[in-house]
Amino acid sequence: MRRTEKSKEDFFDAKAKFLRNERVRYENGLPSSHIPEDIVYWERNAEDLAWFLSDSSGDLTASALERAEELFLWMDSNEGKAPRDGSKDPVEKALGSKLSNTKQDKKSNKNGWTTYGSSLLKSAKKRGYPDVFNSRDPISETLEWAEELFLWMDSHEDKLPSKKSKDLIEKSLGSKLSTMRQNQMSNNRGWPIYGSELLKLAKKRDYPDVFNMADLTYNALEWAEELFLWMDSHEGKAPITTAKDPVEKSLGVKLSAMKQIKKNNDRGWTTYGSKLLKLAKKRGYPRVFNRVDLTSEALEWADELFDWMYAHEEKFPSRRSKDPVEKALGIKLSNMRKNKKNNKNGWTTYGSKLLKLAKQRGYPCVFNTGGSKC
Repeated sequence: MRRTEKSKEDFFDAKAKFLRNERVRYENGLPSSHIPEDIVYWERNAEDLAWFLSDSSGDLTASALERAEELFLWMDSNEGKAPRDGSKDPVEKALGSKLSNTKQDKKSNKNGWTTYGSSLLKSAKKRGYPDVFNSRDPISETLEWAEELFLWMDSHEDKLPSKKSKDLIEKSLGSKLSTMRQNQMSNNRGWPIYGSELLKLAKKRDYPDVFNMADLTYNALEWAEELFLWMDSHEGKAPITTAKDPVEKSLGVKLSAMKQIKKNNDRGWTTYGSKLLKLAKKRGYPRVFNRVDLTSEALEWADELFDWMYAHEEKFPSRRSKDPVEKALGIKLSNMRKNKKNNKNGWTTYGSKLLKLAKQRGYPCVFNTGGSKC
């Protein structure tokens, strides 16, 4: 298979790195992966060995300077900005990755830095980027980001940036803030290094609690109060997740999630659960966070259905009716028939009791598709 120009470049770069590593191992007197015959040949042919060493060194320095020039040209055209290895732009990403590796080589003084490092630093200084190969100090880098965060908050009435914002700057700051809070809580991923300095700066800038995890109890009770106010204004009805009204839908989704959290006793329920239940009882909704009993709910609805049918001369409710009560009953009846036919969506849980009640109320075939005979 013929190599493309790019694959050739990658191949020779890998080969050069291999030879460089072998040369360093040989110079340090370490066992080489070369076969013994090669070692013996080198030892007996000093001229060839000298050629190999000098030629490799020359290639490494020239190659490093060539890559550096490519880097500097890119930085020139991007207002001196250093490329990032996390960029979506393939050119910037490739340059950023190489720059990151070179910084690491300089820091650890390995992978040929002893050979070409001085030439590379000289070139960087000449081109106006004397610090480009320095590894960033995590403390300085974090404090620089924090200052950017505080400036943003200053200009937005002390608002915390949201990681869900559509504004890219706010979203980026919000995501990083969320990560920093997690780092402080778990005391890892660099927090032991920069944490104290970060908190000191936050206090100085009048945001002493910005890196604290949100008060789960306060947030839960605040949301619950919003929920209960909504229910008060809707005759005690609980919001549903499928509502067309965005406010009801949002409350319904959160309520559904809270019921699941209570059931599993996780995601903070041990922290705020008791206070949430106490508030719910106080506001007259003691069972609002309980998971619905499917059987009880189905039987309660069925009684409502049979009462309606009895009052309408045994007529089945139509899901196309303009009357909202009949329409709701008709839609639910249609769904129940499908559940029975497919034996899904809870039918295995409440089906037998529903059929028993239907027979008891004089409608034994009501859940057959089309209301056909039993």
